[in-house]
Amino acid sequence: MMIVVAQGVVPVLVKLLDSNSFEMKEKVVSLISRISLVDSSKHVVIAEGLLLLNHLLRVLDSGSAFAKEKHVWHFKF
Repeated sequence: MMIVVAQGVVPVLVKLLDSNSFEMKEKVVSLISRISLVDSSKHVVIAEGLLLLNHLLRVLDSGSAFAKEKHVWHFKF
């Protein structure tokens, strides 16, 4: 996973959060969540700052209760 993160996948994932597909958005949130759990990758997620946070909040606001519960607790900064 570190190789993918080092190659700049996080900004690409953030752009995918603009997708019209809610399924795509949930998959992207899941991937970003997994990346945020890796200590050596947290700085990359944090570097996306407010842009990422705004996208995540929109996805969580529009998601199902299951999706909210599933993803919101995975982010540990």
